[in-house]
Parts: sequence; C-alpha cells; structure tokens
Amino acid sequence: MKILALNGSYRANGNTARLLSLIEEQLCRKADHIGEPLDFEMVELGHLNIQMCRGCRLCFDRGEEHCP
Repeated sequence: MKILALNGSYRANGNTARLLSLIEEQLCRKADHIGEPLDFEMVELGHLNIQMCRGCRLCFDRGEEHCP
C-alpha cells in the first residue's frame, strides 16, 4: 500500500507534522499486523517553491522538466 501525506504548514515540526507522524505510526502498525508492505511518504509543501503557471506551454512542448 502506498500513502502520500501532504503537509501544507510552514512550520517544519508543528502540530500538523506531528499529527501526520502519529498517523504514519498507526498505519505502519496496522500494515505489519496484516502483513502488507506500506510505503508512506510525507511531502512538506511549505518548504517548496511552488509558483503559479505562467501559461508558456513549455511543459506541453518540451516536457515537465523544462517548466520555468
């Protein structure tokens, strides 16, 4: 099972991150109990430089890796 947790908070070790860590622990315990592998990934959106789309269409023409 694969789970992606998105944390939009700017605080690195704030309440949201702590809550997501507790959820991860519980899910790992349950996955171990039923014998199913678990892949849990947490993405900290507050630390990424995400900007609005410019509408230049470079991602359509050349691929996403060329997005300015």
